[in-house]
Amino acid sequence: MNNRKLFRYNLFMKFVFLASLFLFFYMIPLATAENGDQEDAVPLHQTGTAVKITDRGVYYFVEIDMTSGISHKTMGEQYALAVKEAVPNCEALLDSYLMELILGTKLTLAQCLERVSNIRPSMHKEYSDELDGMATVFNHSVDKLGDNKLSAGEIWCIALIPDIMRLTQCCAISAFSDASETGTTITGRNTDWFMGSKHQMAFLHAVTLIKNGSRSICLPGFLGFLSCVTGFNKNGIFGGILDSDTGELPYVTLGKRSYTYDLRYALETESTLYGVANYMNDKPYAFNHLIFLSSPRESKVLENYIHALGDRRLRSDNSHLQEPSVWGFSNVTGTVNSFLLPGNPDNQTPWPQNTARWESMKQQTALYSINKIGFEDIKNIISYYPEDLPGPGTSSQGCLYREDTAENIIFEPATFKMEMAFAPSTGEMPVKPVFHTIFASNPFESDEPSSCASFDSGSNLLHIPCINLGNSSSYWCDMKLEGDSLIITGFGEN
Repeated sequence: MNNRKLFRYNLFMKFVFLASLFLFFYMIPLATAENGDQEDAVPLHQTGTAVKITDRGVYYFVEIDMTSGISHKTMGEQYALAVKEAVPNCEALLDSYLMELILGTKLTLAQCLERVSNIRPSMHKEYSDELDGMATVFNHSVDKLGDNKLSAGEIWCIALIPDIMRLTQCCAISAFSDASETGTTITGRNTDWFMGSKHQMAFLHAVTLIKNGSRSICLPGFLGFLSCVTGFNKNGIFGGILDSDTGELPYVTLGKRSYTYDLRYALETESTLYGVANYMNDKPYAFNHLIFLSSPRESKVLENYIHALGDRRLRSDNSHLQEPSVWGFSNVTGTVNSFLLPGNPDNQTPWPQNTARWESMKQQTALYSINKIGFEDIKNIISYYPEDLPGPGTSSQGCLYREDTAENIIFEPATFKMEMAFAPSTGEMPVKPVFHTIFASNPFESDEPSSCASFDSGSNLLHIPCINLGNSSSYWCDMKLEGDSLIITGFGEN
């Protein structure tokens, strides 16, 4: 080991020791609020040893415990049983929803099943096993839409909806570093998703917490879905998909992968924003898409343009954008459903549903960035629609909060604080989203650090994601090596 590396190593070890002493002697553990809105929580069903579902009024909270060594197939079976017991008409809801999606995209069930058969071989075995386990419960022998039953084939179609059908228009924004009120990242994300003509999916809102050691993950979404439309891991790395149609590429599934299940895998196995991006930026997928990524320190957008000539890389707050698009906000990253990096196709300028929302996002960011942007400010930005409208409208009207917004998510990676709003089952969207506290603190209960400390020699940044002291609290810390000194750039309780 050369002197420079030895010096850095000694500094690293010295800091860990001093930081631990500081936390042990001077930090007083604070009483933390229980995670989630508990006043209306109704325990529902626990099947076997792995799965428990609780009705929290407007959403279901799903806890899946993989730490006992249960197989993924058994987990899938227990999960399906718990869903079926919690929502007895779930098969009818999902079957009718799938039928509407397929008819709305002018496909047939046979075409969707063929697409599934092309993508399925490339999936990680544990996820295939989960779906096969679900199919032992939802096991109607006939693949038929509109019969209020689910076959194994239909379960697979539902699991791979974003990969075999195009239906999402979402948006996301984060403030971090000097732009953030806390000095750490605050992320807002709207999932704009067709909910069904009878609002079927509004009866299935769910937040799923999978405890699986270092591969633990949280998946906000819906009952019946274990892929990652939105998710975050033990290190506070957050990811959310956004469709980005360009209209010019033929749809091909042969030899392709599921980007929603790959995002789940990346969040389960990678501990940094860049690790997740690196895993996702070279795989063959059927649809162009974006992935909005956040860590406690920053947020970026992975532009996954799947054409061979595409530039699949991260877009930052200060990236040069293709003309005429401009951003102009340091330490704030935002996106709608468009590619903006030079070298990728321009699906922003010709598409009013993208340009109108982009301008709205910029206007709202300018308004709230006069001062540092806080949690409530991000909430207000993603709840925006023009004031001359009576309520949430369409993308082309510049609405970030839209008439088809399924879920609004506000997440603070450093503390794991998360609030969500859910589209109601009545179909009548509220004038402003009604947010509920999902987590007030770290939901991943563990006595072990979520990962090792990491040192990036290129930027001289040291990140310690989890320091546990044997009590109920754990802490994260970011530092930067400047000369012979380690400067604390961020610190907080997980």
